[in-house]
Amino acid sequence: MTSWNWAYLTDFACFKPTYLPEDNPADFSFFFDTSLRRVCYVAPERFLTSGETKSGGVTDEMDIFSLGCVIAELSLEGTPLFSLSQMFKFRKGEYDPIRLYVDKIEDNEIKVLDIQPTGY
Repeated sequence: MTSWNWAYLTDFACFKPTYLPEDNPADFSFFFDTSLRRVCYVAPERFLTSGETKSGGVTDEMDIFSLGCVIAELSLEGTPLFSLSQMFKFRKGEYDPIRLYVDKIEDNEIKVLDIQPTGY
């Protein structure tokens, strides 16, 4: 975040896979969990169920989801919205970070940014 409230989110690792198997966290751990915190800001539609296949690259919507997670963590003073297991529960509608965390953000301009699941 800059002093002008501009956010720069970069990932120079073009070798990372777009889609990850939901039933094998090894790829997530290798490519996306370098901090070993088990924090997951990979968009939910990037995880594939067993036997599911998709092709294509990362979309703007996937990047915006990740950016929203980063902004929320910054606004929550370091509390992440999702662990990997919570992301899987979020995909199934069994986990609600809005009620648990986002509602606690004091800045209303940040709070109104919504992370509703779509497209999977």
